[in-house]
Amino acid sequence: MNEWIGAAIAVGGGFVVGALIAVLVRRLLSADYRPAILKKVSEPIANLAFWIGVVVGLVTALGIVNPSSLDQLPQDAVDFLPRLLAGLIVFIVGNSAASLAAGAVSSALARANAGAQKYVPVVVRGVILAATVILAAGQIGVDTTIINLAAAAALFSVGLAGALLVGLGGRTISGEVAAARALRGILNENDVVTIGPISGRVVALHSTAVEVEASGGVHHLVPNTHLMAESIQIQRAADGVDSDG
Repeated sequence: MNEWIGAAIAVGGGFVVGALIAVLVRRLLSADYRPAILKKVSEPIANLAFWIGVVVGLVTALGIVNPSSLDQLPQDAVDFLPRLLAGLIVFIVGNSAASLAAGAVSSALARANAGAQKYVPVVVRGVILAATVILAAGQIGVDTTIINLAAAAALFSVGLAGALLVGLGGRTISGEVAAARALRGILNENDVVTIGPISGRVVALHSTAVEVEASGGVHHLVPNTHLMAESIQIQRAADGVDSDG
């Protein structure tokens, strides 16, 4: 029983020590006078320090419960160390690249809508980090075949969905633009039109819709294809004559 208590203390101590070291590393590397590259990698290195503390605690607990299990540990650690270092290098570089890419995308979308500014950089960072984790796991020796296949299937699905959305959206927009060309030969600005329940003055002929100002200053955007499909009553601005379109 005393061995298990000691093991529990070792595990808990590993978490505490790892957390303390992580805080110290984070503060040292993210100080104002540090180079920008160190500030970028401060978080992944701090996380690495935390997990090293946890691993040390777990190994200590294993040694308390079953000391003989540690006899082969030094040789196994020496054999595993090069792969671990390679995986860590890949992860640190990938994490830094993900942060830089997210920042670049955020700057490029400075004039885009709020949704794009908020979510696109997060998606870019997430994709790069996911690829980094897969590469790092492969360096360590983890079989990532299933993960690679799942990631490829997910990317293919996302790409196909995006292509379908773009294609369907493009078809809708192209229909509105084609209808706009026909309407420009029928309607003019300042014409008074009645389209179903909407009646008012044509303010502008846009590429996808006609803007109609109704009574009270209310503006309606009527899709061009809707106008082409409906019966329109038109009072010409020039001569005040009514006609049906």
